[in-house]
Amino acid sequence: MFWQEVLPEWKCEQDADSIQDQFEDLDGPMKFMQQISFGPSQHPGRLVLASSSGDRLCQVQRSRYVHNWRQVGTEYPVYSVFLGDFLNGLRKFHNFIEKHGLGPLTTNQWELVYVDVFPEGEDWKELEEWKNVLPGLFASLEVADGLRLCNRNAAWSFELPEGKGRMHVSANLGIISPPKSPDNPMRALMVNTTVRGPIHGWDLDELQHKMDFARKIATGSFKKFVSKSILERCK
Repeated sequence: MFWQEVLPEWKCEQDADSIQDQFEDLDGPMKFMQQISFGPSQHPGRLVLASSSGDRLCQVQRSRYVHNWRQVGTEYPVYSVFLGDFLNGLRKFHNFIEKHGLGPLTTNQWELVYVDVFPEGEDWKELEEWKNVLPGLFASLEVADGLRLCNRNAAWSFELPEGKGRMHVSANLGIISPPKSPDNPMRALMVNTTVRGPIHGWDLDELQHKMDFARKIATGSFKKFVSKSILERCK
């Protein structure tokens, strides 16, 4: 009903399993409260709607509303436009819930996520060279002679000022399928930056303010830990 009434011009893709919830305790020491269940998956799990070009996704499940971009040969959208699409879709979703008496919606957390991908062979060839990509995060690695690094991953967490939330950064070795040659997967350094904070009540102006703040934190941090040559290229 949501698809047919609100986003009929979008494509309805196959439903997927729900994204695992991560309700972070932001009032005390860092910890996540994950719900653990056993048994078959609950359906419908996650409704997935895609824009006509396939690069925008609107995903709805019982505990999340997600708006994200995926690389299918299109240019990465400007933040202000992307945020506007998210808030507009969220407003329509809220109105849909109220119209059909499916609420009330209970808000607890917001999050903004950036995923930066550095393919092998472009900015690095050996795992030890990650320090050349992310000098603000990785230092030189010293190990015994004869050893060769075959895998690498790391994570960092930071508290935002004035109790506004936390930022989590992870760097892992992953596999990607380049858009120009999807049948030839390759290794890549995957950097995931997640900024998350609390929100209670339904105020989209407040939410926009928090998202703008999160973007400032995420992009400002990226400029600090990435190499100067990559930063210059990103401009």
